[in-house]
Amino acid sequence: MLKQIGRSVFIALLATPFLVVRPANAQESAPTNDREMNIQAYVELLKTDVDGKREAIVKEIMQLDESEARAFWPIYKEYDAERAKLDSTEAQLFQEYAKAYPTVSNEKADELMTRTFALEAQRVELEKKYYYKLKSATSAATAAKFIEVEQQLEDVAGLRAASVLSANPPGK
Repeated sequence: MLKQIGRSVFIALLATPFLVVRPANAQESAPTNDREMNIQAYVELLKTDVDGKREAIVKEIMQLDESEARAFWPIYKEYDAERAKLDSTEAQLFQEYAKAYPTVSNEKADELMTRTFALEAQRVELEKKYYYKLKSATSAATAAKFIEVEQQLEDVAGLRAASVLSANPPGK
C-alpha cells in the first residue's frame, strides 16, 4: 500500500509541471487570451510533453526485471505509436469543441460526441490488443499493471482537459 502511494506521489510530481504548460514553439498564431493559451497548451501537451515523460513514468511504476523488460519494451513502443495517433485525433476533437464552446450547436455537439465515443472505443480496443500481447510476452499481472498505469495517465490528461474547458463557465 505504501509503495503504491509513493508511486502515486511520483506520478503527481512528474505531472504537476504540465498543469500550467505553454507551448514553446506553437505553429498557430499567438493566443490572444488565457482560454486560447490553455487550449494550445493542452494540445501541445498531448503531442509532446506527456509523451516525453510517459515512458519514464511507466518505467518507474512497472519496475520490470531484466527478462520482463526485454519482452515488454518492444511491445510498449508499438503500443505507444498507436496511442499517439489516438491522442492526435483526440486533440483535434478537443480543438473543434473548444472553437464551438460554449455556444456549440446541437448538431455539432452530437457529431463531436459520436466521434468521441468512437475514439474511446478505439482506445479500449488498443488496450485490449496490447494487454493480450503483453500477457503472452510477460504475464497477466504485468500486462494488467501496464494497462492500469496507462489508464491513470489518460485520467491525468482528462483532468487537464476538464480544467481548460469548464462545464460551468463564470457568469452563468
